[in-house]
Amino acid sequence: MKKFNSKNILIAGVTGSGKSNFLHTMIEDLLNENSPHDLRLILIDPKMVEFSLYDGIPHLLTDVITKTDKARSAFRWLWSESFRRLRVMEELNCSSVQKYNKLKYTKNKLPKLYVFVDEFSDLMADDKKLYEEYFRKITALSGLTEIYLVISTSRPDPKNVVTKNVLDCFSTRIAFKTATGKDSAVVIGKEGAEELPETGHFLLRELSSFEIKKLELPAVEEGELKKDLDAIKHKYADFKKEEQEKKEEYSGKNDDDLYPYAVEIAKENGRISASLIQRKLRVGYARAARLLDLLEENGLVETANGVTPRKYIGE
Repeated sequence: MKKFNSKNILIAGVTGSGKSNFLHTMIEDLLNENSPHDLRLILIDPKMVEFSLYDGIPHLLTDVITKTDKARSAFRWLWSESFRRLRVMEELNCSSVQKYNKLKYTKNKLPKLYVFVDEFSDLMADDKKLYEEYFRKITALSGLTEIYLVISTSRPDPKNVVTKNVLDCFSTRIAFKTATGKDSAVVIGKEGAEELPETGHFLLRELSSFEIKKLELPAVEEGELKKDLDAIKHKYADFKKEEQEKKEEYSGKNDDDLYPYAVEIAKENGRISASLIQRKLRVGYARAARLLDLLEENGLVETANGVTPRKYIGE
């Protein structure tokens, strides 16, 4: 696949135009080019139709996210992770993740982190202002943190989905076939995508260039993709096993041995978030998010409400 000038990418087009094929191709290329030590992924799939193929891939930072409340938690964590990376780099006088990872005495490398969202209109419907803010803050630091967003939609509504605030975050914009010339103009600034063939062709606009390019992407066969993903799982089976041993021995109600400590943190602070759990207990995102879920399931904290930490409501 073509390498883009900006790794933060916004994609739009009607259903069946090739958006999903683009996402699969990009994800497959990233998986083949990077080990799980160098690349981690967060996949958000509100429609529950595109990303189930990737369950079990060792590069995944957490299971494929299908619920909007989990998506909010993920973006909250992404923002805190952006700041954590900046702090870590500042301590060693590094101006980028690449420079930080080249230091011989750095124990914990910082992997590239890509977030793919299929049909982000569902997230915008859940909390437009919240995601506009997260998109803005996370993409503004991407050049330093190597945390990137790739989002797609079939509804380029300029009022509620592909708003000006969202567009401003993505300097690489791709339009597959759109329903109208107006939709094309929303995404790439001019009409034309409405005249593209039904599938596989797209118009690319990168803000570093005045030129809008017409490109074609070959279709990815699902059978071939599955074979490739199975090979990747096998290749990095040891990494997956290591991760499991480090992570969870939790899958039931309160069977994480850190759960009592999470309860105490919530009590002492009156509020709690995944980033606070990470900081206090020195665990990764997946485990912190699970502990937060356990607190909510047991009625000890409020349900997620935007970016604010959750209030402790237990006795």
